[in-house]
Amino acid sequence: MAPLRLIAFTLAALSSLAVPGVWGCSPDATGLSQGPGGSSDAGDTGGTSGSSGSSGSEGIIGSPVTGDTGGTGGPSGSTGSTGSSGSSGSTGSSGSSGSSGSSGSSGSGSGSSNCADYPNIAGIDCSAFPTDPGSAYTVTGTTYFVSTSGSDSNPGTEAQPFRTISHALETVQSGGAVVVAAGTYAEGPDTDFRSLTFSTPNVLLRAASGAAVTVTPRTSVYTYGADIGANNIIIDGINFTGHASTLISLDSGNSGILLKNLTVTGPGGVSLPNGIVAEAGGVSGILIENVNVANTGVGISCNTDNCHNWRIDRVKVTGDGGEQVGGYDGIANEVTDAAQGAQISSNWLITNVEVTKTRDDGIDMKASHVAVYNANSHDNARNGVKFWRGGDLVNSFVVNTSGDAAVVFDRGGTYRILNTLITRHSGTGYVMTVGYDVPAAAITLSIINSAIYNNPGGIYISPATTATIQNSLLGSTQNGNIIQKGEAGKDPSEILVTNSDPASALSQLATASGNLSFASNPLFTNPPLDYTFPSSSPLANSGTATTDMPAFDYRGQGRAQGASPDIGPMELF
Repeated sequence: MAPLRLIAFTLAALSSLAVPGVWGCSPDATGLSQGPGGSSDAGDTGGTSGSSGSSGSEGIIGSPVTGDTGGTGGPSGSTGSTGSSGSSGSTGSSGSSGSSGSSGSSGSGSGSSNCADYPNIAGIDCSAFPTDPGSAYTVTGTTYFVSTSGSDSNPGTEAQPFRTISHALETVQSGGAVVVAAGTYAEGPDTDFRSLTFSTPNVLLRAASGAAVTVTPRTSVYTYGADIGANNIIIDGINFTGHASTLISLDSGNSGILLKNLTVTGPGGVSLPNGIVAEAGGVSGILIENVNVANTGVGISCNTDNCHNWRIDRVKVTGDGGEQVGGYDGIANEVTDAAQGAQISSNWLITNVEVTKTRDDGIDMKASHVAVYNANSHDNARNGVKFWRGGDLVNSFVVNTSGDAAVVFDRGGTYRILNTLITRHSGTGYVMTVGYDVPAAAITLSIINSAIYNNPGGIYISPATTATIQNSLLGSTQNGNIIQKGEAGKDPSEILVTNSDPASALSQLATASGNLSFASNPLFTNPPLDYTFPSSSPLANSGTATTDMPAFDYRGQGRAQGASPDIGPMELF
């Protein structure tokens, strides 16, 4: 057998990544957010320091192998700190290579943070997203300072700081800033239920350089961490923990929101709050980056209609791993089915994320114009990825899911699965459904350079689906069914392709070419913990170049390293 080429697509080791060319992040599980015991790395222009996390927990899919060096960075940033040390490491825009990282949780991908680097079929409008100024914030008003040694009777200067963040936010005017020294702040003004309230637009709240800042509820009355009720708000490096209802709430009608370099953590126990949620919809223009959401019911979500232009990058969402509860999704847009036309949320780009242990779906997008790149959705109680109105799923893992299917494409639209691995679905029946609930809806589906392997059942596509399947591995289903168009007793007709058929049989229900034999063994090293494979694997060099294909793989390494792209999220090198 030929030796393994360095890729480690190990479920136990995604934690040693650095993000190439982006922010100089330390090499943890996601390339950004940390494993248990560490906080999120910063990554602002100008070298803001941020601590790196300790080893992540229970690996599922990961890369590279334990101790590999992080990817090569860009020109500005400094080297990320060691992923297992939890020590401080300076960061900067377009970071250089990270140092070696430890094994950890299955982490997210490590592609670029530049929207333009994600060509897609979803029609994403990059110009509509808020931009990150790095550390070069433009502050036109007064800057107030807060310290645990201060007093709210002080003038709020650096020499005489305020004691509470809430008082500083009541004082600051539009164009101003609040800078918070290290410490834990038990916040909550009298006659309120929110620890912090943003009612003045154009305000920056940030941790002081190198400071670890955490906001907790002053008493159990304060069930909301931060309520953002104004436009153009930036929260940088402020962590929220212990609030029982919602950690960060986004009020309807607001835009220009930037949340970065922070963690939000629920109190645990029977209380599973919302993480970062637009509870009434209507929030358009938000950038969430380098954020860790943990121990919540809902992770990051627009709970109703009309949420446009959401950009989510380098985020990890971890639920509590409890029994399935409807609506407790990791990343979601819960637009109602009754919404029509412009009300339907649109323009969501989700990149370099890990979603795990949620009580319902990992990623549930009822919006239109959705693209998900370099994602790892694993060990969730129901669907791993669900798109309702078209979408693009690229360079991603969907592993160890449950419920009705690992992947669901529900309504009419155009869908693509490119360089993605879907495996080890534990539910019964289909591993993937396309138009199952609305079989007459016009759907266009492409499956390219992907592996849908080792699952209980095959794929269902509706009679109205026009499918293309290229250079992919569909195989090893326990019930013997690979894919079917229509279902007997439900639809007018059924075309069924099984394990015993040749791959050419796919042409009965799709435009098909270059696909591997259904009996092909990808030679994964040790699933479910290690998805490396040798150069002799049939996945190696078996993909095809296609339009709207990113120049990098799940880890940010270039495609293709061989004569052709490899099948799956990771390119061998």
